Amino acid sequence: MQERWDTSFFDTIDSAAKAWVLGYLGGKGGLNHDRGNTYLTIYIPSRDKQLINIYKEILDYKGVVTRDKRSALNVDHFRIRVKVTGLETRLRALGIGTKRAYLFPFQEVPKRFHPDLIRGWLEAAGSWSKGKGRHWYLYICAQSTRAVEEFKTWAQSIGCIGKLAIHEGPSTKLYITSQSDMREIYRALYVCDTKLTIPHHRKRAETAIITALEEE
Repeated sequence: MQERWDTSFFDTIDSAAKAWVLGYLGGKGGLNHDRGNTYLTIYIPSRDKQLINIYKEILDYKGVVTRDKRSALNVDHFRIRVKVTGLETRLRALGIGTKRAYLFPFQEVPKRFHPDLIRGWLEAAGSWSKGKGRHWYLYICAQSTRAVEEFKTWAQSIGCIGKLAIHEGPSTKLYITSQSDMREIYRALYVCDTKLTIPHHRKRAETAIITALEEE
């Protein structure tokens, strides 16, 4: 059967859109095997269903988008599934399907697209959350300790100077509570094409930053 997506998509990561999708898949993308074939699935929460057309455009996907409402799942979502048999080695080199051992594939992505790569991963593994009162913080939870450590190093490289505490366990967690640090991360990652963001992540990030500015 003829493939219904751009099977050369992962050959070269040469655009902000590709880097963003790659980062997201590094945080949430998984490979599964069925009847001798390998498949890659992109999960799109129903609250972000406007992303369906964006992903379809980026991947040049012409297949069916299904909705998965299984009760065992925490989030009602849509699903794009593509056959990647023969691409397994390349996908693993890009970090897809290696959640516990994930490292940002910086060497595979031009430096100008690194913010897009990081934003994609952050939107998969992190959340802008509201604590007690009006205080916001950035919370990251990932299976790969090394990925969280890499994110911390990157955050420090752009001027984050607050306490970036990493907590290890079944998953590795990072809390960023400094308002100035959150602003630096927002400025570094979200000065971009708004199409290449997950809407509810961007909205919560903007709310966190605006609230912090109002309190100063």
